[in-house]
Amino acid sequence: IIHSIQCEMSSNPTWDVFTIDADNAFNRAERCIGLSEVCAHDDLRGLFPLLRNMYLKESKGWFFGLPQGVAKIKSEAGFHQGDILATFMYILTIHPMLKRLQDHLKETFNPEDDPEGDVFRIYFLVDDGNLIAPHEVMLEIISFLTQQGPLFGYHYKKNKGGYLLGSCQGDCDEALRRRSVLVDRFHLSQDIIKIHPDDVSPQDVVNATKEYGVKVLGSFVGTDEFIQENVLAYVAELENVAKKLSAFPDLQGRMILFRQCFLPKPQYLYRTLPPHLSHALFGPFEEIKRKILTRILGLTNRHDLKEISYKQAQLDVPAGGLGLKDESCIATSAYCASILLWIKSQDRSMENIFFHRNEEGILQLAPHLPPNLMSFLVHIKSIFQDSEDYYQAVKQASDLKFDETKGTVQHQLYEMITKDALENFRANITLTHNNAYLAWHTSLMCKEAGAWLHALPKMKAFQLSDKEFRTSLLLRLFMEQPIPAGLRCNCRSHPTIDKRGHHLLTGCGHGGCRIRAHDNQVAEVNRCLNYLNIMTRKEQRHLFKEFDPNDNHIPDITLINPPASPMCAVTPLLFDISISSPIDGLNRGGDAYANMSSTAAKQPCRAANERAKAKENKYRPLCTPQAGRPQRFSFLAFIYETTGRIHPKSLKFIKLCCDTAS
Repeated sequence: IIHSIQCEMSSNPTWDVFTIDADNAFNRAERCIGLSEVCAHDDLRGLFPLLRNMYLKESKGWFFGLPQGVAKIKSEAGFHQGDILATFMYILTIHPMLKRLQDHLKETFNPEDDPEGDVFRIYFLVDDGNLIAPHEVMLEIISFLTQQGPLFGYHYKKNKGGYLLGSCQGDCDEALRRRSVLVDRFHLSQDIIKIHPDDVSPQDVVNATKEYGVKVLGSFVGTDEFIQENVLAYVAELENVAKKLSAFPDLQGRMILFRQCFLPKPQYLYRTLPPHLSHALFGPFEEIKRKILTRILGLTNRHDLKEISYKQAQLDVPAGGLGLKDESCIATSAYCASILLWIKSQDRSMENIFFHRNEEGILQLAPHLPPNLMSFLVHIKSIFQDSEDYYQAVKQASDLKFDETKGTVQHQLYEMITKDALENFRANITLTHNNAYLAWHTSLMCKEAGAWLHALPKMKAFQLSDKEFRTSLLLRLFMEQPIPAGLRCNCRSHPTIDKRGHHLLTGCGHGGCRIRAHDNQVAEVNRCLNYLNIMTRKEQRHLFKEFDPNDNHIPDITLINPPASPMCAVTPLLFDISISSPIDGLNRGGDAYANMSSTAAKQPCRAANERAKAKENKYRPLCTPQAGRPQRFSFLAFIYETTGRIHPKSLKFIKLCCDTAS
């Protein structure tokens, strides 16, 4: 509807626009007409007994929470708010009115030589009416709604909504006369009627241009100046919401609200406004996002959040980021996806909307193409850069559709726009020669490493304190922790603790730190296996004494009944769990990150593979049949990296266990 009105206003600047706000629409609708419409449609008659019992006679609404208990409200008209069928019934009720209006206008105003060439547009979404037509046709529409609307329970507010007078091509007196007719004949409030900027005195043009527009279904149509003024007002609303969000006490809950509730707020405007107009929104909104993240990370001001860290935060979670995304890319993909959906709803083909054939039969851009459609063409061509021309770009884009693997059309377009973002980010890390950061980010690039960001803290196991959550975020973004400079650890080698805390994470053995981290992982894996109906024994001793009395190997977990798989040739299956770090040099107390080549830093699972190989070399001789010793066990090295990445074999076995249990 919004795209259609934008196109019509551009193509027919002399037409009026009237956005109608119905007065208490649902509660004043005429029930009998709605019930009659149900009976008139064969495929709806099965609903009639239910709806008849609800609405044929006096019905009751119920009001809870009063001191005296529950009170009832008698209702003789309309449909109950809260009834899931109320919207459906309301649409059925006013549809005959709209059909009658359409037939009346066609009979009165359509040219005889083109009875289907409507000189008006009527767009209704439930009770929100949006009308665009020449002035004399609009007067007839308002007259019809004034006289016939109450028969259907439809009453429009005369002081709400918005009325845009079409251009009188500089005739100020005619514009004032038309406004007087609307005020005197139909009693519309003068406050909702806006005169076209062409028809005001020169000194009033600036103000008239800023005011010429209306709100349509939550978005804005009108002059660019009007839209930008309202977008800036919306930005101010978002800033107030951001202040309240930043005051939310729990950091984990704040991040969930930030990512799931706050970030999607502008997307509706992105879908309905061309990017050159939504620029006034996505620029400031990006700054608001940055401030919120700065506060969550515990930084003093936004400048403490380095550009490379924020670029990482904008990456999707499986790409090692926080999923904050780039607003300019969202705005472009959202608008293009919305126009593509609008194209499919039109009676005309894509070719007829954007193009025409000249006398030689060559396809060319249609003359006087509305600005919103021209903006779409420019941006869709920038996305499909390999296309030869606008036609090929639009044709390729029109072939996109929802896919369970690829996602929505908007998501697919966003992926195309940002396809180089990950490579550019990693190239920037490479340019800094910070291979430790590169190795860390390589390890983050998987779904499992970011699973904790999606966890809802419904259970205690999923709850993180503010310190734990902030520390985890700083670790993920490879940012410095609030550790005093020059602080030395009390462990055996007394190293200077690195500012990012990786020594404390994996290298420090002081106070049994590494042992506790390992034991916690063993306990959690064991709990999950038991949940999947796999019987286990922890740290089972003397498994190999029968063949070697001096053998003291103790696997972390023994799986008595693991699911059948090639990695489990015989049972039981022995697990040995280990945590490895993708960053070398701090595992045993070094003062700095070890030198690492960029080639090594770009290898996924490099640290996990090395640790798994070491574990397999340790247990393979014990679990391989030899002379006089049959194979009695299978073995699997269960390896994590400190980012949360799980070794591929371990992950494959987890999925096998889940599939078997389900």
